[in-house]
Amino acid sequence: MLMRRSGLPPCDQCVYVLICVICAASSVVEEVTRSCQISPHFYTTITMAGAALKRLMTEYKQLTLNPPEGIVAGPLNEDNFFEWEATISGPEGTCFEGGVFEAQILFPPDYPLNPPKMKFKSEMFHPNIYADGRVCISILHAPGDDPMGYESSAERWSPVQSVEKILLSVVSMLAEPNDESGANVDASKMWRDEREKFNQIAEGIVRKSLGLPPAPS
Repeated sequence: MLMRRSGLPPCDQCVYVLICVICAASSVVEEVTRSCQISPHFYTTITMAGAALKRLMTEYKQLTLNPPEGIVAGPLNEDNFFEWEATISGPEGTCFEGGVFEAQILFPPDYPLNPPKMKFKSEMFHPNIYADGRVCISILHAPGDDPMGYESSAERWSPVQSVEKILLSVVSMLAEPNDESGANVDASKMWRDEREKFNQIAEGIVRKSLGLPPAPS
């Protein structure tokens, strides 16, 4: 009955129903909070998580309808919209061309007030990616001024940013590393001073991402 009343096409009905459930749940939580004298902080956290879920559902729908070239991203499963997986194709004309790299994106309950965290699951060697796969770029840094004075607030996260903008920034990062970043000092130094060696390592990573053996020496 709810779906028929919504007037939405079938592809949008599930999203509509989930949003209705969230809104109804928010009203219930507010009533329980008043009657049981639950901490306002707890109520605020629940409310923010509901708003984050609605935002993530909207962004997922947009990415599904208009996916950026070379990028696929979405929730790991429909039971948890706060954990996404992404597949990124290495940008053409770069040492990562042809690679297919998997990453994980974890969203905080107060998204989009604060940014998600992104980590490559595929092996990577890059100036702006830590050895454990964590991505270090400005758009993923908390909003506001940089305490170190390295980045402007305009470069850092703000609620007007989106998952799509993050993923496009990561593609640009793969194509044009910032060798002043200290995320991977060895990769930064090699990118500056031994570009041919860096490209050889990147070629090996590309082949590994495709399940291919190392290139013959």
